[in-house]
Amino acid sequence: MDSSNNYDEDGFIKTGDIGYYDEDECFYIIDRIKEMFKYKSWHVIPTSLEVLLQEHPAVKEAVVFGIPHEMDEFHPAACVILKDNMEVSPDVIEKFVSEKVSEWHKLRGGIKIVEFIPKTPSGKILRRKMRDIFMTT
Repeated sequence: MDSSNNYDEDGFIKTGDIGYYDEDECFYIIDRIKEMFKYKSWHVIPTSLEVLLQEHPAVKEAVVFGIPHEMDEFHPAACVILKDNMEVSPDVIEKFVSEKVSEWHKLRGGIKIVEFIPKTPSGKILRRKMRDIFMTT
C-alpha cells in the first residue's frame, strides 16, 4: 500500500496541524491548517493575531478569520468581546494591532465588537459561523 501521500516533501507526517519544535526537540502545535488562510501569497495564522488582540487592555476574547477578497484571496478580520465596563472603538483596536504586525497581518477586513463568540460544547471557536455573522451584520 502506497503511503507517500501521508508525508510532506520534508518527510513529516501530514496531520493537518501547524507547529514547530524548539532546540530541545519539544513540539508545539499552534493551529490547524484549515484555519489558516492567505492574504495575497502570505499565510495568516489566526491564533497569532488572536493572542495579540487579547493583549489589548480592553479585549476579553477574540476570533480572527479571513474575509474573501477578489484580488487578495482573503483579508484578515476579527470579532472581539470587550472586558466588562470597557469601551473602545474598533479603530483603536485595529491601530493597536497594526503597530505590532507585518503588512500582511493587518486586519484589513475590519473589526467588530460582539457580545458572544459561538463555540462547540468543548469550547472550540466556530470560526466559519463567526465569519458568517460578521459578513451579514
